[in-house]
Amino acid sequence: MTDVLVKIEKMAALSAKDLRMRSPEMDGTQIIAEEVFVPDWSGEKDYSKVTVGAPVKFEGQIFVLLQSHNAKNYPNSPFELPALWRIKHTTDSKKAKPWVKPVSTSDIYLKGECMLWSDGKIYSAERSTNFSPEEYAPDWKEIVL
Repeated sequence: MTDVLVKIEKMAALSAKDLRMRSPEMDGTQIIAEEVFVPDWSGEKDYSKVTVGAPVKFEGQIFVLLQSHNAKNYPNSPFELPALWRIKHTTDSKKAKPWVKPVSTSDIYLKGECMLWSDGKIYSAERSTNFSPEEYAPDWKEIVL
């Protein structure tokens, strides 16, 4: 059984490396579709030699690297470092991530992107927006799965 697990781990590592190489050309929906291969973000990792655009997972969200850096020099999480990391959203309602308040124009929800709101419902943006359903309901349409 150990040989099988070793082979599976090697295949997963190759798939993760392949995703890192392709991700700069991918949108959030495409990356999130393959999130099983996205590594966890680490505050101890040196991202200096990581490809810009490579994804990481942190607290259930997917972020892509905007600027190479050593995370040890920046003690905050990707949520708090919008100059270094950009959150990604998906148009696939089945893969919707919990709502995160945009902090800049680069992480707003684009038309058609989905999110999971605090009421447990999934919503799709009717237009590009930085407002939540609570702040401006006309920007969102409930998606029934």
